[in-house]
Amino acid sequence: MFRSKKSAMTKLAVAAAVMTALVSALPAAAANGELPSVTVKYSDLDPSQPRGATALYERIRAASDHVCASLGHGDALSNMHMQDCVDKVTAQAVANANLPQLTAVHLARRGATRPTRVAELENP
Repeated sequence: MFRSKKSAMTKLAVAAAVMTALVSALPAAAANGELPSVTVKYSDLDPSQPRGATALYERIRAASDHVCASLGHGDALSNMHMQDCVDKVTAQAVANANLPQLTAVHLARRGATRPTRVAELENP
């Protein structure tokens, strides 16, 4: 197992990130006090390693699915809103966690890569 002060702080950061994302993704539910919450536990993982970051990402994604499930009612429009919620909650949790390996997994799953610098050519 991977245990350290950094791991404990990271755990708190991810939990806070998930909660922050939930509040921003589901404002009506939050206003009514009906906001579901999910704690993402990962004391058994090392999120600085690819395998651990991937497992943590899957847990965050599953928590996002659970939180946003109430938005899906089987029709195309509500399912689109639910998927948008899942994407936003997951992205916010990953961003707030501020773990490079977790961010890399998230970008890879989205089909994105880290920004690269492109040189421009001038016409002679």
